[in-house]
Amino acid sequence: MNDVNLINAIKNMLDYALNKEKESMDIPEAHQKLVMERFDRVRKNPERLLDWDEAKKTLKA
Repeated sequence: MNDVNLINAIKNMLDYALNKEKESMDIPEAHQKLVMERFDRVRKNPERLLDWDEAKKTLKA
């Protein structure tokens, strides 16, 4: 294999990896909607949030 072929092979592998990474980062619209609904609920009622220490106590109970 010569240098040009090696460079092309590496470029093709990088392009493939970048495309796969982009595909895996696509978030379904239904999931995006669910998260936005949760953000809206928190904005409307911020006192319902627990800090991390309170949440851990609840989980251990």
